[in-house]
Amino acid sequence: MRRHQRSSAPTGFSVVEMLVVIAIMGILATMGIPWLQNILHRTKMEGLISNSSTMFRLARSESIKQNVRTVVRFDLTLRRVEAFADRDGDTILDPPDGVYNPVAGEPFKTTDYWLGSFDLPAGIEFAAPAMLDEVDGFTTVDNNGLSEEVAILLSDGSITDIGAVRLGDARGNFFEIRIAPQGTARVQVQKWDDIEADWFEKGEDGFTWSWL
Repeated sequence: MRRHQRSSAPTGFSVVEMLVVIAIMGILATMGIPWLQNILHRTKMEGLISNSSTMFRLARSESIKQNVRTVVRFDLTLRRVEAFADRDGDTILDPPDGVYNPVAGEPFKTTDYWLGSFDLPAGIEFAAPAMLDEVDGFTTVDNNGLSEEVAILLSDGSITDIGAVRLGDARGNFFEIRIAPQGTARVQVQKWDDIEADWFEKGEDGFTWSWL
C-alpha cells in the first residue's frame, strides 16, 4: 500500500521575507508622506479661499435682501474674517460707521447684527508677496481710535471702494480675493505668480495655478 507522502514545500513567509516586505512598505510610506501633506495643505488653503469668497457673497446678498449696508472686516491680529450688518453708529440715530457696535436693548436687525466669522487655519496668514499690503484698498474707518480698511457693501449690490485681501503660507503661495468693479462687487480669486510678478485668476489668459 502506497503511503501518502507529506509535502516538504515550505508554507507562509520566512522571517527574512517578512522583514523585506515591511522595509519596502516603510519606504513607500515615507515617500508618500510629503505628497499627502502637500495635498492636505492645498485642500486647506482652497477651503479658506472658498470661505473668504463666500463671506463676501453672503454680505452682499444680505445687503440687497435687507436693504442695509454690510461690512466684511479683516482682523489681522486675531487672524479672523468677520461680516456684519451695519445699521447705525453708537446710537440708532447715528449713520452707519463701518464698525460693529450694536445698540444695547434694540430689537434684532434694528441695529448692527452679526452675519458670521471664521479664523484662519494654522499655517496660513494675512500675507502678501514683495512689498504689497495684506489689505489693499477698501474703505478706511475709525475703529475705537484705530484706522482699518473694511469692505462695505451697499443695498444696490455695489461696494463703496474696491479692494483686495491677501492670504499666504510659508511656502510662498499667495492668493488675493479682490472685489471689483465698484458697481457689481464681483468676487475675483487670484493667485500670485513670481515669474510674471502679478496676480492671475485660474485660466486667465491660459494661466494655470502652480503650487509651491
